[in-house]
Amino acid sequence: MTGLGNRRAFESDLREALARGPLTLVALDVDGLKEVNDMLGHARGDDLLRGVARVLAGGVPPGDGAYRVGGDEFCLLLRGAPGQIPDLDAAFAALAGEGFGPAGASAGWASAPQDGQAPEVLWQLADERMYREKARRRPGR
Repeated sequence: MTGLGNRRAFESDLREALARGPLTLVALDVDGLKEVNDMLGHARGDDLLRGVARVLAGGVPPGDGAYRVGGDEFCLLLRGAPGQIPDLDAAFAALAGEGFGPAGASAGWASAPQDGQAPEVLWQLADERMYREKARRRPGR
């Protein structure tokens, strides 16, 4: 539906990228999808997911990857030394102009080798950091 790689592609690419060297894994969860589905309908929620995919795919450098790993969960693989995580708030601001005002994303990250080398350890850490960020942002939403 989104044109991004799925969970299986992500897991395979993560293992391959770890074998090649340093990387940063970014785990993202779409904020506001339930509200869009409830207020505007599920077809519009699907449009939001496609918009998120477009924003993420357009924001990663060549050679890096964006994936939809399930539901409203996405991941980025940013190869090379840990650097700047893309400015997601600015990227998602464009979606507000498409009628997705309540939408945004919470993100967490983990870098190899600093945070570990095992795919499941990196993904779990990135996911934990994402949920902490989601909880931190919730009062302001």
